[in-house]
Order: sequence, then structure tokens, then C-alpha cells
Amino acid sequence: MKRLAILGSLVVIADLLDITSTYLATPDLAFEWNPLVRSYGWGWEAIIMLHLVVDIIFIAWIWYHCKLTPSAEEVPSDVKTFPQTARWVVTGYHAGEREIDLKKYIGFLGLVIPLGAVINALCNTVLNLSFYFGFFGGLTESTYNIYTIIKLIIILVGICVVVYLYLKRMYGGKR
Repeated sequence: MKRLAILGSLVVIADLLDITSTYLATPDLAFEWNPLVRSYGWGWEAIIMLHLVVDIIFIAWIWYHCKLTPSAEEVPSDVKTFPQTARWVVTGYHAGEREIDLKKYIGFLGLVIPLGAVINALCNTVLNLSFYFGFFGGLTESTYNIYTIIKLIIILVGICVVVYLYLKRMYGGKR
């Protein structure tokens, strides 16, 4: 339950930071790059409702992840190295059970995808605040693509580091 509370709080706080900083940077959404705003003309009400629904889905998914996460005592005896442990935690696959457990995999995605959303929201918050405080002049067609690539790299590295540290903390003592 502690993990659910921490991760759920992170999802909500990061999302609130993103929404608040977006409002500060562009209250009329004129400079917003979200495709739902740019292409379909969504306003604040629709954006807030979408964020609320997505946050609820992420918190439910985190709960599912927490429910399915095996304890360190459950690690099979044939799982001896960290890579084997990581593969077993993520997919249920090990020498004694050579099939992927789809529930475990979907549960693990309940950690990874909300974590990526948190990092994404924090990146957007930094961008919005840098625009609001005048450190950055705003995105253009060319800088948007560069920002997106940099943000995706940050998200990927962030997820890898957090998942590695999480697995080391949860299962490192047994290895």
C-alpha cells in the first residue's frame, strides 16, 4: 500500500504541476502543443477531465501492479542473477517456468507507464515554467521535434534508472 500511495501521489502531483504550469505559460492555450488542443480545439474543461480520467486509470493500474508484485521470498531457486530476477519479475519467465505470465507483464507495465507519465509531466512543467519566466521563447515546429526527442530520452533513462533501483531494492538482497 505504501508503494501505491507514493506512486499514486506522484502521478497526481506531477499532473497538477503540468496543468498549473501550462495555465501559467498559456492561459488561453494559444501556445499549447498538445494535439488535442491544436488539432481539435479542446479547452481547459476537456483537458482537465481527460487528465482526471487518465490519473484514475494510472492509479488503478499502479494498484494492479502492487497487487501482482511478488515478494523476494517468492523468487524461484533457479533465478540467481539480477538479469534473471528482472526477467522473472517482469514476465514470470525462468528456467522452471518457460512461459510468459501476461498478468505479471501487464502488472509491470502498471509501474512503467505511469512512471513515464510522471517524468513526462515534470519535463512539461520545466518547459512551461521556463517559458513563463522568460528563459525560453516558446516552441516552434523545429524546436518541438528536438524537445520531443530530448524528452523521450529523459523518460527512457528515467524509467530504466528507477526500475533498476526498484528491482535492486526489492530483490537485490536475495541475489
